[in-house]
Amino acid sequence: MSGVRLALLLLVTTLTLATEALAEPRNELSVGLSNLSQQSFLRSASGFTLVEATLMRTAAEQGPWRGLQYGGGVRTGWPMEWAHIPLEAFVRVQLSARLGIWEPAAGPEVGLTGFNKLNPKESAWPQGQVREYEDRRFGPAYVAFGASPLRLRLGRFSLSALQLRVGTYLPQAGSTLRVQLGLVSVGGWL
Repeated sequence: MSGVRLALLLLVTTLTLATEALAEPRNELSVGLSNLSQQSFLRSASGFTLVEATLMRTAAEQGPWRGLQYGGGVRTGWPMEWAHIPLEAFVRVQLSARLGIWEPAAGPEVGLTGFNKLNPKESAWPQGQVREYEDRRFGPAYVAFGASPLRLRLGRFSLSALQLRVGTYLPQAGSTLRVQLGLVSVGGWL
């Protein structure tokens, strides 16, 4: 029984200390560079290079909800000649934890994309109807889960490297794989 009381006391103390933290800016605007690779059952494609702009907002200025962020953004990239529309829009929710300047974050992302096509010149196999069937697996919507373990917050600025987002295209979830490696992202808190 005393272990339960100690755990409850520790939880209440942690939440109380978190609520007493100084208020901080709630909006983060960032730009980044990443690489997107795609895999289907029979073939894969080398990646698109993407440039992204993101606006995230914290759920609260202070307290326990300060670690919850939500927002969205847009991406464009190249090579554009084999993208349906070289544009992607997404919404994201993520949880972050801050320890000094280190502030890793992770959470789900859903979006609509025009980068849902494999490079037709990259693979000679399969041909004909099989290739068309493979291409139909890449729908215009996707769902992914991402992590930003190397994310730093330096005052009003943020710097992140080697972010990883792994997902699949809808409506045939699981039949395709989408891997996005964030190379670098720089942002500011407003």
